Amino acid sequence: MNGLQHGAIEIPSLEVIRAERQRRRIERARESFRDFIRLAWAQVDPHTLVDGWYLDALAEHFQAVSAGQIRQLVVNIPPRFAKSTIGSVLWPAWDWLQDPSRGWLTASHSHNLAIRDAVKARRLIESPWYREAFGVGWALQADQNAKGRYDNTEKGYRLVTSVEAKTTGDGGDITLCDDPLDARDAYSPAAIETCRIWWKEVWSSRVNDPRTSRRVLVMQRIHEQDPAGECLTDPGWERLILPQEYSPSVYVTALGWTDPRTEPGELLCEERMGPVEVAAAKRSLGPAYEGQHNQRPTPPGGRMIKRAWIQRYDETPRAMARRCEKLIQTWDCTFTDAEGSDWVVGNVWGFVGADACLLARVREKLDLPGTCEAIRRLTLAWPAAAAKYVERRANGHGVISSMRREVPGLIAWPPEGSEFAQANKMQRVAAVLPYFQAGNVWLPTEPWADEVEEEWCRFPLGSDDQVDAMTMALIAHYLEGDGEGPTVWAVE
Repeated sequence: MNGLQHGAIEIPSLEVIRAERQRRRIERARESFRDFIRLAWAQVDPHTLVDGWYLDALAEHFQAVSAGQIRQLVVNIPPRFAKSTIGSVLWPAWDWLQDPSRGWLTASHSHNLAIRDAVKARRLIESPWYREAFGVGWALQADQNAKGRYDNTEKGYRLVTSVEAKTTGDGGDITLCDDPLDARDAYSPAAIETCRIWWKEVWSSRVNDPRTSRRVLVMQRIHEQDPAGECLTDPGWERLILPQEYSPSVYVTALGWTDPRTEPGELLCEERMGPVEVAAAKRSLGPAYEGQHNQRPTPPGGRMIKRAWIQRYDETPRAMARRCEKLIQTWDCTFTDAEGSDWVVGNVWGFVGADACLLARVREKLDLPGTCEAIRRLTLAWPAAAAKYVERRANGHGVISSMRREVPGLIAWPPEGSEFAQANKMQRVAAVLPYFQAGNVWLPTEPWADEVEEEWCRFPLGSDDQVDAMTMALIAHYLEGDGEGPTVWAVE
């Protein structure tokens, strides 16, 4: 007898009630990844699960990928919010309960980290708890059960790779990339470029079927040109952005999800990171906090150059030019002759008293002939700009050689023998900071100027062509004057 009898009614025992509750929990966990996380967490992590709405958001969107509702998903979330345990350990194990024939290809910036999460998932899949609770009828293949690749008897598999690994010819029905960049790579142009090439030219082709395979990227933002930045400019990617501190927005995902917070600055999960912990992270990370925690690689106030220092003039650039005492052009050229390889930036600057005003900008991907043509156009449009400074590096040599007899006033920059001839980008920006701090640098109130301001304030992260054109103008102007001009500071 399973329980007590009361008249004609049998009252189930406590053990029966508990068993029934557990059966229902398992049924829900099989159908719902959110419930699976809560049920399976203790099997993979000794720490107590810190629950919250952010976890529901992750689970809902990962489950939508498994179901084919979302084909491409990028998730930006701060560090230490269990994204790897949820995405790289628990999710593949749950997905195989839905379709064990699915092929998974998972990657990280480090091969060791990618292996770590694959092994944790394998331990869960092979555990008696998983197999008995869900009545799993398949098993891992004895002849292909390694840390870097394991197959199951339903033809499903999980294969591990990394940004640092050699290219593999294998693909996946679901490709999951978890943190393709280490946070320490934020200031390494070589690491950023290596990852960018890997993401676009290697990882993008590692799908089994371009019509049905799914791609997922999970990472904290560390650089404007990181893979998440690439995805945010592609409308084919769905975005789930979970900043540490809420910034009001009307962003809605394809599932109808929107951030439930309402107050600016409201934290993602105070039980996991409260005000004290967030304040400590800000002190520790400095400017990097905005990218890693708030998913904004550029702080709202700027990095070296602060937004509050930049002035805006309301006149049209043409009207402002009539008040200027001198106009100059500056050109930062691309490093190769391949069209589309990099940005060519040209500026027209006007100077009135102590103020420097940006009047016009060219920003295009050009080869050498295209750059020469852009200089011709800007010279015709702004003939009063007598001096035209061209960065010596890259195509600058070719531009000056090709156009010296056609366009007057071409000057190679920086002047040979000047203190700026060997200065790096950081030193040049540091040298002109006093003019920003004094409120002497002006932009027009035109849409393209917003893009210029963003790049200036993002420096030294991200592209810097417009920064180079700006420092060239400010330094050249003051070197031409009677004063001593900017000073090269010892900035590494």
